[in-house]
Amino acid sequence: MLPAKNKDEIEGENYEELLADLRRFGVTTIEELINIINENKEAILEEDAREVRQLIHDNVAPYSEDPERILIKGVFFTHVGLVRCALQRQFSKEWETYATEKEQELYSTLSVVAK
Repeated sequence: MLPAKNKDEIEGENYEELLADLRRFGVTTIEELINIINENKEAILEEDAREVRQLIHDNVAPYSEDPERILIKGVFFTHVGLVRCALQRQFSKEWETYATEKEQELYSTLSVVAK
């Protein structure tokens, strides 16, 4: 369903966090997930290609976390990243609110750890 070249073979995929994301948006069946991916597949793959082009254009790709994935495979997002892109497109405003909440929670956790 998603391109094999996007699978993160080095660090693996963080499915635990993705499952939390899916639950948050009421995506509880494989069929629902497949429908969301299929409805947004063309757009998320184009977004992936755009990210790669931009990183190469800005000469940032060689210094990225996984330059091989960008420069050799020609992809930016992992499978988890592609699914999150699909969720973002599907649930737009709600996703933005959710992502902001997650980011604030992360910063709060990091500031407590740093103290």
